[in-house]
Amino acid sequence: MLTSTLSSSTDRIRAHYAHLNALHGPTVIAEASSLLDALLDTAERQGYDRDGEALGWLVTAAAETAASRYDRPTTDRTAADLAEMRAALRAAFNERGLTVTDCRAPMGIAVERTPGGPGWGTGGKAGLAVTLWTNTTWELTINAARARAFPVVAPVTEDGARDVAALVRDIATGKAADPFRTAR
Repeated sequence: MLTSTLSSSTDRIRAHYAHLNALHGPTVIAEASSLLDALLDTAERQGYDRDGEALGWLVTAAAETAASRYDRPTTDRTAADLAEMRAALRAAFNERGLTVTDCRAPMGIAVERTPGGPGWGTGGKAGLAVTLWTNTTWELTINAARARAFPVVAPVTEDGARDVAALVRDIATGKAADPFRTAR
């Protein structure tokens, strides 16, 4: 359980998500943080210490509730939906200065390895790829024929594509932790 050693709801949510096997986009983190603030405000009005250790379970409740909106679609996406989201992701990669390249992962959009950033695959020359299927959330993988994939919990919308592209940029440039090199 997370206690008051973390200063803000956002810090608490990020710490919770850091221990999971999925990556979480900024929209989900913001929603979970807002929900946690509301839960803590309610607890405080009821006489509980907002930083008390006993309220640590509210972090889990807020984090899991916010993420549950985006973990799986309620109905399968159509081919047109997938094409629209792939185009949005491609545009979001371009907006963030990432170079889109041929993708070896089925249903994916790939970016080249960034100069000075980490590399993956044989010889460290591969970049990253993001896939989206009819019945899943976004998934981050290495641009290789076979590689581990991490769910990326984010809205499957144009804004969500921007969230995913920002996360990929941060990993590709070494600004964010590399899930492929971190034990999860």
